[in-house]
Amino acid sequence: MTEQQLMQSICEALEELNSKNSNSSQRTLVDYCAASLNREDAFYYTVFIELEPSYEAQKQEQIDWRTFAATIDAGVCAKNRLCQKNAFEALKKSQRARGSHFEQFKVPRAIPAEAHYLLNVMMQHSIPIPLPN
Repeated sequence: MTEQQLMQSICEALEELNSKNSNSSQRTLVDYCAASLNREDAFYYTVFIELEPSYEAQKQEQIDWRTFAATIDAGVCAKNRLCQKNAFEALKKSQRARGSHFEQFKVPRAIPAEAHYLLNVMMQHSIPIPLPN
C-alpha cells in the first residue's frame, strides 16, 4: 500500500463516518497523524485517530471506533490507535520542542530521525482501536 492509497482510504473513512454522524450526537473524527518505526519509510505503520466528543456521545464510542476501522484496509487497521483527549496537543508540543514549524504539526508523517520519539509520544496518549469481528 502506498502513502497515497493510505491517505485516500483514511479520507474516505473520515468522510463516511462524518456523514453518518452529521445528524446525530455521535463522536466525530477531527484529526489524525501517522508515524513509523521504519526509518526508511517514516509513514503509515501506525495511524493515530483523534475523536472529539459531541454532546451526550459517550455511549457511541465503540460504534464509532468499529465503524471507522471497518472502512479502512485491514492491514492498516491492525495497528490503528485511538488518541485520548489532548493527544495531539502533546504531539504538537513535542514537535515544537524539537524544532518543528507550526504548519508541520498536523502533517501525517514523521521525519525518520524523529519517528521513534514522536511515536512514543502518541503511544502514551492512545489506546488500540478494536476491529469489528
